Amino acid sequence: MNKNIFRKFVAIIALIFSALSLVEGTQVLFGFTQQDYFVYKPLLIYNVIMGLVGIVVSIIIWFNNKKVKMFTLTVSLLHLGVLILVVVNYLTTATIAFHSVKAMIVRTSIWVVIAIVVTGTNKSDKPNQHKESINLGK
Repeated sequence: MNKNIFRKFVAIIALIFSALSLVEGTQVLFGFTQQDYFVYKPLLIYNVIMGLVGIVVSIIIWFNNKKVKMFTLTVSLLHLGVLILVVVNYLTTATIAFHSVKAMIVRTSIWVVIAIVVTGTNKSDKPNQHKESINLGK
């Protein structure tokens, strides 16, 4: 399958997932929906912000900007860092609901897969670039 198709596919997945995170988080944040578990507001705000960021990054993935790897790796690492904080908080103080732990595991996993696909399909990683620079010197 064409690398471009894989990249476009993960761009769509990133867009849909980010939009869903944004919509759900905003509804809870503004009180339109109530959850049957404790909602840790700083994590909710983080998820809403990252939903917006994810939408922007999905567009960057679609157009395969030169810095797309940096953006997807940054989002993945931010999610991983927050996941670690969430798990530590859950295990030590139990102020975060287990639902939030599961949601961060899913969010982190999705973005790690997106980063892996983007890294493998980025057009700026053309293997022939080195050959061309060698040929220019002749």
